Amino acid sequence: MNILLQCTIPYAEDDWHVGRFALLAQELRKVGDVLARNLEPDGKGDDQVLTGLSRARFDEVWLLVGSMAGRPSPRATSPA
Repeated sequence: MNILLQCTIPYAEDDWHVGRFALLAQELRKVGDVLARNLEPDGKGDDQVLTGLSRARFDEVWLLVGSMAGRPSPRATSPA
């Protein structure tokens, strides 16, 4: 099973980021391969992993919402 553990804001040491969920990632790795990552917006504000999300790559997606201020772009959250 391929699992995406995705934080919805870019990395900031003094804020929520995917590293703060290391124990969750460790538990998920017991049942599958985990890609744990923070939001990485490009110049348009789109995150290339989220905008290109497909079932072919991930079986499960876990979104960790740290803040609504830095949320993913509408394109990344629209159903395909």
